Amino acid sequence: WYALPQSPQLFKQILMVAGADRYMQICRCFRDEDPRADRQAEFTQIDLEMAFVRREQVMNMMEGFVRRLWKEMVGYDVPPMQRMTYREAMERFGIDRPDTRYGLEIQDISEIAAKTEVAFFKEALAKGSDRPRFNSKRGVVKALAVPGGAEKITRKMSDGYTPFVKAFGAGGVAVVKYTANGLETGIAKFLEPVKAELVAALNLKPGDSVLFIADTYAVCTKAFGELRQQVARDIGIVPKSGAEGGPWNFLWVVDFPMFEKNKETGKWVAMHHPFTSPNDDQMQAFLDADTENDDVIESIVSAGYDVVLNGQEIAGGSIRIHDRAVQSKVFKLLGMTPESAKEKFSFLLEALSYGAPPHGGIAFGLDRLVMNFVGTSNIRDVIAFPKTQIGQDLMTGAPGPVTDAQLRDVHAAKIVPGR
Repeated sequence: WYALPQSPQLFKQILMVAGADRYMQICRCFRDEDPRADRQAEFTQIDLEMAFVRREQVMNMMEGFVRRLWKEMVGYDVPPMQRMTYREAMERFGIDRPDTRYGLEIQDISEIAAKTEVAFFKEALAKGSDRPRFNSKRGVVKALAVPGGAEKITRKMSDGYTPFVKAFGAGGVAVVKYTANGLETGIAKFLEPVKAELVAALNLKPGDSVLFIADTYAVCTKAFGELRQQVARDIGIVPKSGAEGGPWNFLWVVDFPMFEKNKETGKWVAMHHPFTSPNDDQMQAFLDADTENDDVIESIVSAGYDVVLNGQEIAGGSIRIHDRAVQSKVFKLLGMTPESAKEKFSFLLEALSYGAPPHGGIAFGLDRLVMNFVGTSNIRDVIAFPKTQIGQDLMTGAPGPVTDAQLRDVHAAKIVPGR
């Protein structure tokens, strides 16, 4: 069988090993993407790789590329791009591609909440208090202050927030208004003993609203990250796309975890891809890590980096693994036996054994770049003959049925469930 490439990742790495110190290609990629407005199964990327580079060199060069591109396309002078760690992005915004054009920052108020008699606060905080980590099961209470929310957030909106966050594993949302008379509605009376602390911590002004979610750290962070964006849309503070929509807020997000747990299988998977290197200062800890020690594995930080623009990832890259022992250890942590790794990736492991140069790269989504230039939020507006959100080609009618003769030509069998 042949497989359509998700990206030229391994091919460009082999080029670096072979002695090509620079590579660039505008290439077509194919991925099983979820049906968002800015994603499609087929897309085009500007892909590049460089040998003998460190993270700073790649990032500096790409920042120059972005600066020139925006100047020539829309006449905008991109300022030095802010940098934010993955942890900071998740703590402040609940998402690793935050839209920083508006505020609405999430705050952990667990210490204040612990002093109250709010039942669902207590239930969440009783779930544990393990050390801060990405997939933590510890209970937390988080809050989102919405300026002017007392008037802007309607009853219909707030009633819809609980079913909205339930889709992300949270139990619900409590909404409280802050007026000249104090805290009102919902659980307000239970917050009176900590009102002064809460007002100070969230910098509340009369007319604001506060949204609360209480659950495990991982669930609470994910749910609030999605809810924050929904609230911003509801109260109309998200600028339009493109040059007329306000500021271009570029951001580097760095220091991603190397691994995360698959919720369905409970096994480790690579957050970026399994060829991303650990950060230099994490290398020895990674090599020494016990494959059964979840705390250590989860703490390993990668040399990955993303370019985020107004809440949209427009590029992603990393420094790659250039040592066979490191690559073999990654495969082991992902549950692959030496035999399985050799069967699937012998060409890569052999190439790395010859002495590969340090190398890294990045890929920009060409379609997403064009989306920003023309001011659309739908990737299908900038692709000729796009697929629908369920992967259909409306012009040709694909996917369509095939005949038994066509299946025989490619030696494929049709299996009907239940027979």
